[in-house]
Amino acid sequence: MNKMQMVVFVVLGSVVSVLIWSLIGGCHRPGRAPVSPPGEAGVELPAETEEVLRREGIIGDRTVAPPAATPARPRPTAPPPPRAPSPVPAVRHHTVEPGETLWGISRKYGVSVDELQRANNISDPSALSVGRRLTIPAP
Repeated sequence: MNKMQMVVFVVLGSVVSVLIWSLIGGCHRPGRAPVSPPGEAGVELPAETEEVLRREGIIGDRTVAPPAATPARPRPTAPPPPRAPSPVPAVRHHTVEPGETLWGISRKYGVSVDELQRANNISDPSALSVGRRLTIPAP
C-alpha cells in the first residue's frame, strides 16, 4: 500500500466516522430543535415503541409534572423625576489674582477664552492686570 492509498483510507474513515456520529447523535440543524433521547420530555413515541422501551427498562414513567407557577414579575417603577439644575447666576465676577491667566480662569468657570475676552472687552490677553474684576459669561 503506497502513501496515497493510505491518505485516501484515512480521509474516508474520518468522513464515515463523522457521518455515523451525526446520525447517532441526532444532528442538529439550524431552525430545528435537537432530537432528545427516547423517554425525555418533548419526544412523542408511537405507543408500541414506548411499550417496548418501557418493558426493556430503557425508559420509565413518562408522566410530566405540570410546570411550576411562575412568580409575577414586579412592575417597573417610573424613574424619579430629574433634578432641576441648580440655578447659575446670569452674571458672575472674578477678581484676577497674581499668576492667573485668561486660559486658567476660563477653565475654572467652563467658558472659552474668546468668551471671556468678548465679555470684558480684552483685545490683548497678555495685558491682564492683577486686581481687575472680570465678568464671567454664563456657560
